[in-house]
Amino acid sequence: MSGFSVFAAVNLLNGEFAIQTGNSPQVMEIPFPSSGLRVNTQQEVDGLIVPLRQAYVWLVRPGSGIWHRRSEDGTLQDENGLLDGSITLTVGGFAPASDNDRLDEVDLGQPRGAQPFEIKSGDLILTVDHRNLTFYAAKMEG
Repeated sequence: MSGFSVFAAVNLLNGEFAIQTGNSPQVMEIPFPSSGLRVNTQQEVDGLIVPLRQAYVWLVRPGSGIWHRRSEDGTLQDENGLLDGSITLTVGGFAPASDNDRLDEVDLGQPRGAQPFEIKSGDLILTVDHRNLTFYAAKMEG
């Protein structure tokens, strides 16, 4: 394994996960940001505020599916459009990972879930800044 690697293994049925990194001191795990969840006017958690300049973000809903998104601060993929050191993303803009990750071959034992529009308890959020080798992962609670 390259010293500049971040690998995640996720149980798609229950959301349990493990992260393994290379041995480079540049690979750094950071805590899930306290202001990382975006709440809409109906008080639903409908997105993320990612405190990174660029990121790949995955949302895993156990037993339902995986969705992902790539974005950079201040670009069209950053929903607030501001160059402010963070990326704003709504969950409804995520794409199913099966579009290009061969997850269509994974049998979840039930039909694949519909496109999520909010983050729910039990969802797993995995975020990786591939340029700076910074990452965080967290299972959402209640």
